[in-house]
Amino acid sequence: GVGPDSLVAVLGEREAALWTAVLGVLRAGGAYVPLDPAHPPARTAAILRGSGSRVLLASRALEGQVESVLAGVEPAARPRVIRLDELWSGGVEEYVPSAAERPDGRALAYVIYTCGSTGTPKGAMVEHAGMLNHLHAKVADLALVPGDRVAQTASQCFDISVWQLLSPLAVGARVHVFDDDVVHDPVRLLERVEELGITVLEVVPSMLRAMLDAVEGGDVRPDLGRLRWLLVTGEALPPELCRRSLQLFPRLPLLNAYGPTECSDDVTHHRVDAPPPGEHARVPIGRAIANTRLYVLD
Repeated sequence: GVGPDSLVAVLGEREAALWTAVLGVLRAGGAYVPLDPAHPPARTAAILRGSGSRVLLASRALEGQVESVLAGVEPAARPRVIRLDELWSGGVEEYVPSAAERPDGRALAYVIYTCGSTGTPKGAMVEHAGMLNHLHAKVADLALVPGDRVAQTASQCFDISVWQLLSPLAVGARVHVFDDDVVHDPVRLLERVEELGITVLEVVPSMLRAMLDAVEGGDVRPDLGRLRWLLVTGEALPPELCRRSLQLFPRLPLLNAYGPTECSDDVTHHRVDAPPPGEHARVPIGRAIANTRLYVLD
């Protein structure tokens, strides 16, 4: 019963089952609303109420959390709950949506709730046209090919998770979903990148700093021979981090990526091959990605 602009909430740990559910929602023509099991039930209930999601896909392992969340939603507004575990045991034939069920460029692809400038979560509604444009920009600017191995490190409630999953799949590349305990540990993160032969990794500047500290302190000595892109996003990129990274890994370029969730994720890319000159230099956010205009306002 899901079609264009139908919202389906997805609640589960960040693993293959969760991302397969997301692909299923998109395949059915709907839009997904990611929910993080680490968030308080009251916040999750508020997102369900605000989004008006018709269906909630949830792991049976989170049964208790689902009950707590639904208790915060009025009975008439509660979504139908479908257990991911039951879907796995299905044996269902491949679903081919009809022409009427297929979304166009103006239909919603996903709704991600940000913290909001007022402190109240706000749902950023992203259409297929914007999502697909960003996915293709990542494929083009990173020159993604089937042999790439991309680390999926971001929470499902963080917009960069969308391209980390879908851009590699669009070209037949491989996605490695990194556990949260690895993502939050700079030493283990570097070890896994080395072990798996990751070619594209994205981190926030604070994690880049922790990674460089670990390498300079001798806690880990990765070669990173297969890594060909290190993306930095989420915060301003300090020039000092560029200098340190390029000193340790001179052949590994950085990509400074900038963009708000409301604009389908990143709107600019800037490649850094050399440290920005000058004591008070700033790292540019770069030029607009394809089919995008930037406006500088006073």
